[in-house]
Amino acid sequence: PNLVGLQERYLFLPVAASCLAIAALLAAARPALGRGLLLAIISTWIILAAGHWRAWYDASLVSDQLVGRLVAETMSSDVEEIVIANVPLRVGGASVAGDFQASLGVLGARSVPVRGATWVSYPSARAVALADPPLWTAEKSPHEDVSEVTVRLEVQPGPFRRYIGPAPGPGQSMLRTSVAEILQENPDLVRVTLRASPGRSLFAWDSGHLIPLIGQGATAEQR
Repeated sequence: PNLVGLQERYLFLPVAASCLAIAALLAAARPALGRGLLLAIISTWIILAAGHWRAWYDASLVSDQLVGRLVAETMSSDVEEIVIANVPLRVGGASVAGDFQASLGVLGARSVPVRGATWVSYPSARAVALADPPLWTAEKSPHEDVSEVTVRLEVQPGPFRRYIGPAPGPGQSMLRTSVAEILQENPDLVRVTLRASPGRSLFAWDSGHLIPLIGQGATAEQR
């Protein structure tokens, strides 16, 4: 399992070397001590493997939900671009995010650009991502057309939970990108304002679901 994550991948050779050292230690130890060490090692690896498999399972659930919802969205010819307010980068330490546009092509769907406004790591597939209240708000122009949507992200650090970015620079609280305006309200809360445009579908990730903000199945009055 340690080969999957980028950070853990670099630990593979040290872990392999340490296992050889442990094997040599067990061979040289007295029988009773050797059996005790072997039992402790097996128990530790079972616990670690169970944790990794759980992370893999949660990451697979998130990946399936994300890609499945994106495929459904591309079925409309009106959709030219998809923007996700908070893309799950990792879940439980296991990688999720990647080239979603390429994934759509592999699945035979229309190859629509998929862009992330922010990237966040979550501890589990059902982790709460959006602050409440409100879940999100939509602003209207004088002509009653939606011009932007704002969501507030809970980014309080914890085990396997971390705000990846992009983040405002030192001494700043706001960052503007090509698709969003990001405001760091406090260390645990980030406000993301997405700009709407014709053909652009806007989504946010929360509690295991990709929630439509603007696009197919979403309206400006949603809260």
